[in-house]
Amino acid sequence: MPLLFSLLLILSGSFGGYEMGTLCLVAAQAILLAGFVAERHVTSAGAFIFMSFLFFGMRPLHLLLEGDMDLFGTLFNLTINQEMLLRGLWWASAGLWCFALGVHLQRMGGGWKIRQLSRLSRDRMLAASQDFFVSSKASNLGLLMQAAALAAMMTMSGGGRGLYGSALGAYAYDFPMVLQGIQIFGIGVALERWRGRKKGAARYRLALSFLMLLMTSWLAREVTIFRGAYITPLMAAGLCLMFRYRGRVSYFWLIVPLVFLLPLFRTLGETRMLENKGVKSELADQVAEVLNPASYWRFFDSGGDMNIFDTFVAANEWEPTKKPYLMSWIYVPLHIVPRKLWAGKPEKGLLQDVGYTHGAPYSPGIAGFFIGDGGRVWMLGCMLVLGGILSWMDMKILKMRPGYFKICAYGLVAVNALYLTRFFLWQYTYQLLYMLLPCWGLSKLVKFARLRGQGYGDPSEVETSNVDLERMKIPEAGK
Repeated sequence: MPLLFSLLLILSGSFGGYEMGTLCLVAAQAILLAGFVAERHVTSAGAFIFMSFLFFGMRPLHLLLEGDMDLFGTLFNLTINQEMLLRGLWWASAGLWCFALGVHLQRMGGGWKIRQLSRLSRDRMLAASQDFFVSSKASNLGLLMQAAALAAMMTMSGGGRGLYGSALGAYAYDFPMVLQGIQIFGIGVALERWRGRKKGAARYRLALSFLMLLMTSWLAREVTIFRGAYITPLMAAGLCLMFRYRGRVSYFWLIVPLVFLLPLFRTLGETRMLENKGVKSELADQVAEVLNPASYWRFFDSGGDMNIFDTFVAANEWEPTKKPYLMSWIYVPLHIVPRKLWAGKPEKGLLQDVGYTHGAPYSPGIAGFFIGDGGRVWMLGCMLVLGGILSWMDMKILKMRPGYFKICAYGLVAVNALYLTRFFLWQYTYQLLYMLLPCWGLSKLVKFARLRGQGYGDPSEVETSNVDLERMKIPEAGK
């Protein structure tokens, strides 16, 4: 039903004036978001829709009410009018609708419903004692890995942001994410050990584990200007742990904290070029502004993070000199090919003609990049496929056997979907892989040691649940 109502509003947005059209199209996006929120369990598809609504729903409302259109003339050299704004909003809303349709089609084709599958996943998670049990030795190993990751980050931070100009180039750009993946896994192990024992040693391990995560995130600011390097692991760790102990994560825990911290995110963005010492003094000076209720509305002006829609409108009006079409998808695995072996490798992974930005580091969002790939209709098709892919990932995670990799994958996939709204496909893919791979490797190490009886966790040490996990099969669709 949300898809149908949203489609009707999108079609209604094609008629009438600028004001009514904007309200209809924003309402269409809000209905899509409400449909995911009603599922009562955060998925990567729902996270994508939520962040997209901030870009393509709240920002157009701000434009409608405030008339803040300076960016179009000063940066894009675009003589903007209401027709262009409404046209851009219509295509952005249609792209989100196609994304949601792709999610729905994948679920139908896979024969599953989100509430049913998340409920069964929750029951398995809450019953799975053996899959999460670790000994004191394994907990110490987790702390050791976290300490090694922190030491590596400390070493990297000593070189400042020279990582960007290093010989490793794009391969080193996301290396902090590998270290953050280790930290997230370690947090899960430490909290599980504390939960099972509730003793002094376990409590100290947990406190030390959280401290190392925070320190690694803080030092990541010295290495990269990308806020995701230190915000992503903190958000993902929270979702991972909540998923483990509640079995389901409400959208309250995604939407409310993000909205509450919006002014802080803006301040962090404006101070991205400063080192940590400068950030502390800057934050101290702007505490009053961050806590001012009016700062929440100002967050959506063109001077902050909400220029995605503005850039999308510019992309929608731009006539590109080239259209790479499928190359954006094909390039994802090719990005890892060294430049020495591929002389014509695109600089910075940029395949599209983004001349409308005039060199500014602005993003039209993934939908805008798809328009650059092959036009508006191509964008709709790509958004449909993208929705199906994210829905498939949600399904695979929920069906996964309980364990540390499952909870890490859940949190990381959901949080990274927020960034996908404004990323290239290859950026999203490699950031996610860099964080997932250490979690996968460490989960295999713990499982292997447990099976070999090497003291890292013997299932005989923990009481098994009387729930027969093997009998908790996923029912067929419709039953």
